[in-house]
Amino acid sequence: MARHLVSLSWRSIAQSFSRRGQVRSSAWLALILLAVGVAIVVATLVLLDEVPLATDQLLRGLLVGALGIGCFATGAITHAGDPLDERAVALTGKSAASATVGTLLASAFTPAPLVILALAAVVVTMSVESAVSWLSLVATVLIWLTWLFLARLGVRAGRGLSGHRWGREVGRLAGYCVLLVFAPLVYALIFLPWREALEVGGQAVTGAMEWLPPASMLMIGAAEDPLTPVLSSLALVLVLFILEVSFGVYAARRAMRDVTPGGSTRLGVFRSAAGSGTRAVAARIGLAWLRDGRYGVVLSTVILLPMLFVIPIAIGGLPLEWLSLLPVPVFAFLLGWALHNDTAYDSTALWLHVTSGMRGIVDRLGRSIPVLIFGTVVLVIGAGVTTWFSGSGIGGLVVLGTGLALLGSSVGGSAIMSAWRPYPVARPGDSPFSQPLRSWGDALVMHPLAGFIEIVLCGHVIWLAITTITAGSWAFAWATLSIGVATGALLCLVGMFLGGAVFGKRSWKLLEFAQSY
Repeated sequence: MARHLVSLSWRSIAQSFSRRGQVRSSAWLALILLAVGVAIVVATLVLLDEVPLATDQLLRGLLVGALGIGCFATGAITHAGDPLDERAVALTGKSAASATVGTLLASAFTPAPLVILALAAVVVTMSVESAVSWLSLVATVLIWLTWLFLARLGVRAGRGLSGHRWGREVGRLAGYCVLLVFAPLVYALIFLPWREALEVGGQAVTGAMEWLPPASMLMIGAAEDPLTPVLSSLALVLVLFILEVSFGVYAARRAMRDVTPGGSTRLGVFRSAAGSGTRAVAARIGLAWLRDGRYGVVLSTVILLPMLFVIPIAIGGLPLEWLSLLPVPVFAFLLGWALHNDTAYDSTALWLHVTSGMRGIVDRLGRSIPVLIFGTVVLVIGAGVTTWFSGSGIGGLVVLGTGLALLGSSVGGSAIMSAWRPYPVARPGDSPFSQPLRSWGDALVMHPLAGFIEIVLCGHVIWLAITTITAGSWAFAWATLSIGVATGALLCLVGMFLGGAVFGKRSWKLLEFAQSY
């Protein structure tokens, strides 16, 4: 059965490139993208020969990790075209274990894993300098097995997401993550001293690289004891193999069960929202950020704008030590300020909040929780990256404190303004770039003015941050973080209560606004 599926896989690939193939254009496009990707990998490996040793080892390790993530993502995206499903084999009478192991072994002989094997051989050949040929062979096999199992786990993840209908949400979340990485990366390559940062990072992780699989296999030629990177990579391969087999056996056994219609209804994420209006609103708004194209455009703009905002300042000659500190606080402010018209975006559910007698503070707090959680996580990561580029923990503490203050202030201000001065936006289902033919009124002036006031309210934190960077004092840095957290929390809470009061007082006017366009 497995041999038949392997043959089917090869015939499907061949049929895709035939003149009568229904996906001929997509197949050729995939082949071109594959060739371009391999060329980029080879060019990157060639260019790395010119950089310092520590940076070279760090970047090669990151490249191996990135290719592993790419294998997982490719498997998740192309899971529908994978014929090696242990559930289908189990239905022919095979046991769950034999069906899982058989399909896993057969998958190694399909086109995609063989391409991965060739890519692993190229990476090892251009990266490992060893007089012993078997070390290069071992490195190639272990890296290939790691990527192969990651690809198979990606296929399994794609099936699970499709079965639960979460593919679109996870895809949108992955897109946000790519933007969060891509935008700062481009900014750093253009304006920040990334070469020095990479050299410092390389020197810091070179000693531990032998214990970080699969990148450790690239150190096999230079390691004092080649057994160390081999064992660390072998341990990772065994863990991935156990995970793949365990999930496969579970899926095969589940396929043999007789599921009768009816039974209990699962609410998914809304199960945790029952009994609390705040949690219910937060769950719905969180899903809207992942499903609604209008929210997606807003968040994508918030991610990209800080870099575009800082570029003119960088061209104007601002020193590099200050350039590395600006993007994260600007992002924090814009993320909170993006909620200033959330009532209009969620107008279709507003009538339910009003007619059910929901308290204003519940509505305001529920809308803010997803942004506060997401913003705090990004700020912590951004502070760590800032510490890396600036070479000082003081910069990271200052960025985190200032960012949290601006995030809390802007979220609190948006809680008030979204209930006081909403303005028309695209309706649900319309293009995110469309705009109703209706005047914004004084909202065109009031919302930017409110944003300016929110920044002014954090003026003492910004002043303390500037003083801290100028003086280079750790005491001032911790004071900036403490005062920033306290300021953000206080302004956020005050904004929630005031916004709740405004929402309760203007609820029927808000309902009229939602129905008027």
